Amino acid sequence: MRQLRRGIDLRATVVAVAIGALCIGATATADFITDFENYIGQPTGFPITGQQGWYIPSGTTSVDYLVYTYFDNSIGLPQNPGGGIFFAGGTGPGDGATYARGQHDFTPTAALWEFSYDFACAFDSPDPAANNLGSFSGQSAPNPFIHIFTWVPGLEGVSFTAGYMFNDAAGTQFPAPGEIPGPQWDNLLLNNWYRSTMMIDFVTNQCIEVSIMDVTGGGGATSFTPTDWYLDGGQGGTSAMEAFRMFAGGGAPGNSVGFDNFMIREMTATAVEPTTWGAIKNQFK
Repeated sequence: MRQLRRGIDLRATVVAVAIGALCIGATATADFITDFENYIGQPTGFPITGQQGWYIPSGTTSVDYLVYTYFDNSIGLPQNPGGGIFFAGGTGPGDGATYARGQHDFTPTAALWEFSYDFACAFDSPDPAANNLGSFSGQSAPNPFIHIFTWVPGLEGVSFTAGYMFNDAAGTQFPAPGEIPGPQWDNLLLNNWYRSTMMIDFVTNQCIEVSIMDVTGGGGATSFTPTDWYLDGGQGGTSAMEAFRMFAGGGAPGNSVGFDNFMIREMTATAVEPTTWGAIKNQFK
């Protein structure tokens, strides 16, 4: 990996095959694990559509999510301490109608699933910032869940909140900015990488644990165990989830959201600590 980084011109389009990057995703119900290192990317971004099953969802007015190099990327996100060469990023045009979207099919089995990923947000515009900043979500009709990134009121363009829009027992979705488990999910820094983990039980149709960790700043993860966060259908229902989606945009230009180190997998035992992905990757550096 080090030779690869030294031996390529990161200002041109580059292709890398990472030893530690796995996408076990030939079928919709298989685990999905990727760090984008086997994707095509460049500093100004290369469309993720068509790479490893990603696409722009039909029926939407969207621009592509893109694959960027960390080095000299045009949206200005810093190197993720647990990242490699590439990450996925999106920037909404800011017209209030068109947004950046990248979607991947995923139909979960009736089991416990882990949804883990790194995320970072950026803002670059002379205009005032406007919601929404971005999100990661499950897709069906209606949405099973949305991990939504919104501006802190009065601090638009400066800091943001990472809230959870699940559903109550009756199947009514929490309104934006969602449920905020604690201060670790609030007043988050721009241009800073965080790791999010959600444990979702598709048997009981609910989220049983969430956690967040400051990857850039260091330190351990903070976890929260909700008791009444349900997917679409509410208590006793069955989620119709069929895909997951990266999203960036808002009612004004300048909102960007990056993602890296996806680990979406069926669990058969105790959840793995959020640091596991980085530990595995470090063995190959």
